Formats: sequence, C-alpha cells, structure tokens
Amino acid sequence: MSTRGTSGSPGSPVPGVIPEPVRVEHDDAPPAAAPPTRSDPGSEREARRTAREQARGPSAERPGVMIPNRRKRLPLEAPLMRAVATGGIVGIAVAVAAIMGSQGSQAWLIGLVVSLVSLILAAVLGSSRRL
Repeated sequence: MSTRGTSGSPGSPVPGVIPEPVRVEHDDAPPAAAPPTRSDPGSEREARRTAREQARGPSAERPGVMIPNRRKRLPLEAPLMRAVATGGIVGIAVAVAAIMGSQGSQAWLIGLVVSLVSLILAAVLGSSRRL
C-alpha cells in the first residue's frame, strides 16, 4: 500500500494506517552479551554487591545515616533502641484505646483493635534489621 494519497504531499500517512517503526542498526554496535547463568544466586548477589560498593566510592565520603551499622554501635545501644520502640508501640496502643473509649466504643472492640495494632507494629519492629 502506498503512502501517496489524495491528501497532498507525497509520503504523507494514509488516515487509519499506522506506519511501521523505523529500525536503526548501528555498524559499530557490540555483539549481544550472553545471558548470565543461574548457577549460584549467592555468588551473583555478592558480585552485584561488590560492584555497587566499588561504584559508590570510599565509605568515608558517603553521607551518614541516622542509625549506624550494627558493627559500629555500642553494646547496649541496640537493646535500648528496641526497648524505646516497644514503649512506642505500647504508647500508640494506649492512645488508640483512649480515643476509642472516649467515643463510647464497646470494650471488646477496643481490645480487638488495640491488639491488632500492637501485633502489626510489633511485626514491623521484629522484621527491622536495623535495630
């Protein structure tokens, strides 16, 4: 089908017909690399981690984080942080119970909601690798 139609200039697209995409091939394109083998995921993960660390540069030049790595912490810092986080969970649960109690909710419903909130927050705290 020719793209020359009655619409005017030669090469104009025909209404309702989508032209084929233009494929560009470079002469100096490198050959396609073979897909990586899936022999050992641990070694692949380690290779990616090493490449990432090399790309980042020296760790002394990187900006600090709020919570230092485990190997740089004081011995009692991690348990103290867990205790503070657990106290926060209890505080949130008490606040939820107080708000629901002031609204006249049933006691069993307050207990259920507070228990669920506490369990969810404790699961988030337990899954944290930084504490």
